[in-house]
Amino acid sequence: MRCNMVSSMLSSARLKEFRPARETGMDRFIDRIRAEAGSSEGAVLVLKNAQFAVFCILITMCFGVHLDEDSIDKIDQLRYTVFASC
Repeated sequence: MRCNMVSSMLSSARLKEFRPARETGMDRFIDRIRAEAGSSEGAVLVLKNAQFAVFCILITMCFGVHLDEDSIDKIDQLRYTVFASC
C-alpha cells in the first residue's frame, strides 16, 4: 500500500496535479480557524479544523469535485457513523 501511494499519489506529477485541491483545502482551513477564533475569543480546535481540511483535499482527489462546507460536514458525519459501527 505504501509503495502504491508513493508511486501514484505522491509522485511529483500527481503532487503538481493536486496543487489546486491542496490550496483550496488550506484556504478553507485558514477561513475556519479565523471564523472560530472570532466567535470564541481566540480559542480554536486546530485538530478538528485540520481534519476538515484534509478531508476536503481527499474528496477532491478521490472524486474530482469541490463541495461546499455543509456537504463536506454531512459526508464526514456519515463516515464517522459508518466507522463507529465497525
